[in-house]
Amino acid sequence: MLLAVAAVRAAAAGSVLEVPPAEVLPALAATYDAVTNVVCTVRREAAGAPDAMVSRVSFARGDRLRVETLAPESALTVADGTNVWVRGPGEKAPSRTPLAAYADAQLVFVRAVPATAETNLRALDPATARDLPAEPPYARRVAFRAVLPGRPASDAAPEVLVSFDEAGRVARLDPPGGAPALFFEDPFEPLPGAWFFRRVVAAAGGDRTRPQMVSSFERIRVNEPLPADSFDASMAFP
Repeated sequence: MLLAVAAVRAAAAGSVLEVPPAEVLPALAATYDAVTNVVCTVRREAAGAPDAMVSRVSFARGDRLRVETLAPESALTVADGTNVWVRGPGEKAPSRTPLAAYADAQLVFVRAVPATAETNLRALDPATARDLPAEPPYARRVAFRAVLPGRPASDAAPEVLVSFDEAGRVARLDPPGGAPALFFEDPFEPLPGAWFFRRVVAAAGGDRTRPQMVSSFERIRVNEPLPADSFDASMAFP
């Protein structure tokens, strides 16, 4: 069994580090194919903010998502596979938007696997990938054009740099325009080849010592049974 797990892990790392640039993102996405659902608690702490934002997140394939914000104010979002229901802070009744009203690029928020880099990577166009020189501690560095909602990818689109470590994991993401770099830290592997991260740090100017936002993912559970009403809007908004 241990040999089999090691073989899967080596194959996943090898595929991300060795495939042609245009195949990097599909290879990464394939490592999460076995993930059917995720539950976690997310804590976001912004520099200078007095309070952290704390949310409970439940995710399942089929465009189902539940985000219950507990602090600093209460809010609830439920995607039930057909509609997205949102009740913001202080609101008594939720708003409803059909999922069909969203463009594919806008559906990242319900389709990306939580506690991974998917939220960021799904906004990139695999066909625009090009390798860049990589220096330690990174094993590979690839540039991608971003796909903006409602607009096709083009040479004029901003370029995002993604750096991978020696295990083939996303380690760093540098957005364009001086936006904070993202560092993906404290990885763990609940399924062979599928890497999750317990912490993502957004740092100004790519300087890890200057964090602007720290997102911590706690009590992560993968592919465990979920309550039957997890994504039932009629139960969430009685």
